[in-house]
Amino acid sequence: MQLKRKKPNFIPLGLLAGAALCIYGFAQYMNYREGQPVERSEPTKYWNCILEKLPGTQSDVIAYQSANMCFSQFGEGRDVGPRDKVGGLFSVPRAGECIERFGKQTGSNVAAQLIVAACNELYVQ
Repeated sequence: MQLKRKKPNFIPLGLLAGAALCIYGFAQYMNYREGQPVERSEPTKYWNCILEKLPGTQSDVIAYQSANMCFSQFGEGRDVGPRDKVGGLFSVPRAGECIERFGKQTGSNVAAQLIVAACNELYVQ
């Protein structure tokens, strides 16, 4: 009596590999988004510039220079839209989380104050 050899079934292995790749890609995307300011509409470009340039700034002189550059490019950002527009699925939904994310490595007091102001303008409390 001869035993029949069963052919290997690669479908579960393929599904597992595909799921692992999807999870890895999602994790990479989330790591990328962690350091990026949230894209906003036109009136908030000044505050987005602040959140892009000032995190990690250690010197007040550099903070003033970066803030002046944002001011010269986008104005002072007085025409901020409604605060209930907080971005998409992976954006920062609250001002406190924005302050924690963008102000974490900031050593300059001026930069920290501007980051707090930008987060309070862009996000709900």
